[in-house]
Amino acid sequence: LDSNWVTAHRGIVDCYWRMKKLNKIIKYYKARLFYHPYNAVYHYALGYALSYKFDSQNPKTYSYILEAQQYIEKAFRYDPQLIYAYQTLGWIYQIIEDFKVKPGRFYEKAIEIQRMGLVLNDEKVDPQLEANLNLNIANNYFKLRIWDKALEHYQKALKLKIDFLLEERQLYCYQNIGECYQNLDRY
Repeated sequence: LDSNWVTAHRGIVDCYWRMKKLNKIIKYYKARLFYHPYNAVYHYALGYALSYKFDSQNPKTYSYILEAQQYIEKAFRYDPQLIYAYQTLGWIYQIIEDFKVKPGRFYEKAIEIQRMGLVLNDEKVDPQLEANLNLNIANNYFKLRIWDKALEHYQKALKLKIDFLLEERQLYCYQNIGECYQNLDRY
């Protein structure tokens, strides 16, 4: 497996999560980092895997999201062109704010980091990543009650035909769009 093929590593982590074997893949990436401490993709993959261990219903798992944050921020230091890291780190920042894992203005950080991801991503090469970044930005603007910006990014995500993966995610998006229109008196 090419150590720099980030989508493959994301797929591997997703598979291990579905098989309920996250600890095994976490151990694998920690071992890879022992031998390749400056590999941005390994840092990213480990952070991505650790983010799956977060359970909003279990405060004992909150430390995993902070550990994931650290690995993904290291991935940035080693490769600022690693676009998926922008998406994942933005999501982590949103989780940190949603669940008050630690104090700070993390919705704003999420927007900032994901907007940087939009600048780097080529919409024609990866429209799904572009859509996901826009959806995540929209959700953060929504949480900040900046309705016009939230609506703008929801519309961009929908225009790119985002694959919601989960029906709840799609329902949440359309509910938020409706609330944006209502708060903007455009219904």
